[in-house]
Amino acid sequence: MPSLFTFIIITGLILLPLGIAFVLDRPGWRKALIAFPRSENAAFITMGVGGLWFLYKMYYIGPQDALFGPKTNLILVAVFGAGWLGSFFSLKEFLAVRGLSVLILMAAYFALEAGRTVYDPPVLFFKAVVYILVILAIWLGVSPFRMRDFFSWTFGAASRTKGIGAIFALVGATLTLIAITL
Repeated sequence: MPSLFTFIIITGLILLPLGIAFVLDRPGWRKALIAFPRSENAAFITMGVGGLWFLYKMYYIGPQDALFGPKTNLILVAVFGAGWLGSFFSLKEFLAVRGLSVLILMAAYFALEAGRTVYDPPVLFFKAVVYILVILAIWLGVSPFRMRDFFSWTFGAASRTKGIGAIFALVGATLTLIAITL
């Protein structure tokens, strides 16, 4: 499993350029971001990777974590795999947002696991960011159309776009600095 440093630096290096992109607010960036929730290509990538990662984790679940006994791994993989494959046919709208939610939740599990016994204030800041991302991922997984609404609201005023970008960039820079000084 990757180290705590790896999770902190990756999170920082995702949020920092994301924030800069919001601050710069280029028309191509805006168009791509607005198209993301309904993009079939993004759905195949995010839901494909997220679903496979989840099924892999389900297959290798330990007997102490198995709900119905140690021999249920294949049954769980088959049930969740059928649901995952079915989502590509019956839940096409906003599937990219759901896939992104799955990826965030899967990564958050490992990130929090890596920092389980570390209670330094900088690491607690990282954990707070991860928990905020978990809450957002659950919320967007349940109501994926909210991402479209968020983009409409954000791009409705230049000050909001730049403000949100500044927050993302500041959090990303802080996390990057935390990772470097760990």
